[in-house]
Amino acid sequence: MNRQTIRQLNSLAALCTASSRGYAVAGENVRNRGLKVILQAYARERAAMAQRLDAEITRLGGKPGSHRSVLAALHRGWINLKATMVIGADTSQSIVLDEVARGERTANKRFQAALDVAVPDETRQIIEECSQRVQDAYESINQLRGVGGEQLVLRLVDGPDEAARAVAELQAAGFSTDQIEIQSADELMGQSGPVEQRGIVRETVATTALLVGVAGTLLGVVMAVLSLTTQNFDASTRSIALLTAIAWPVIGALVGILFGAIVGGMLGEGIREQDSVLTADLVAHGDSLVTVECEPERASQASDIMYRVNVVARSSRSSEITPAPAASG
Repeated sequence: MNRQTIRQLNSLAALCTASSRGYAVAGENVRNRGLKVILQAYARERAAMAQRLDAEITRLGGKPGSHRSVLAALHRGWINLKATMVIGADTSQSIVLDEVARGERTANKRFQAALDVAVPDETRQIIEECSQRVQDAYESINQLRGVGGEQLVLRLVDGPDEAARAVAELQAAGFSTDQIEIQSADELMGQSGPVEQRGIVRETVATTALLVGVAGTLLGVVMAVLSLTTQNFDASTRSIALLTAIAWPVIGALVGILFGAIVGGMLGEGIREQDSVLTADLVAHGDSLVTVECEPERASQASDIMYRVNVVARSSRSSEITPAPAASG
């Protein structure tokens, strides 16, 4: 058994597990149902990659690790916090995609570095295939962000008829057939359906409490330094001053953790409720994913067209099933 290879594979499997959870959290924080489907698809793909790497570890005689990472959990909490605190769905989506891209940049570098390490041929093939998937995902996320060329715009519409209408309106607006693609949402989600929510509230409470606790500790350190440098102490008060200075960071940490836990609980509940509504809507109505590859300056136009088609279609269906008011008199 090559212990170095086992350590390398365990590190990559842990990275894929963290990426899977990161994509799931990112999907919880976006309101665009089409983007939610894509992010959930990547979450499932990374989970499958982690399982494949674990299987290779077992084949080589090693033992898969627990794949837990405090830093990765903090990053997920940071995504939750930033996405929830901003105003506007588009701004929130931009923040989420930026954070996902940051994580993918790290994952891409880690897999590229792994390819420089001597490993058995079968193992190398698995790492190469996983590395290619990570590279493809990184490029797709950048395309969704409109970085480095054309931007990918996507919307989930309620069925083939709405998809056809969206395509017709996009073409009428000057988008070519080559720029437009229709995919089945069911195929992207897979037979298992949307990714299950796993401890949204618990993780948001823990990570927000830790983040705010760290901020409170730093503020306490600043207060301690100020108290020691801005006042004059004699021999009788020096020990009290030192104890007070030590107490400031402790108090800051405790207050920060308590406040962060309260805020994290509210944020987590809000994220869970919103995601539950959108996921239920996705299952009930989402059928076709329409994507448009266009210039970044035309991305808003393409998105508005697809959104309008879906809104009109739903309004039309609502009016059809709403009973006519009874005649008076």
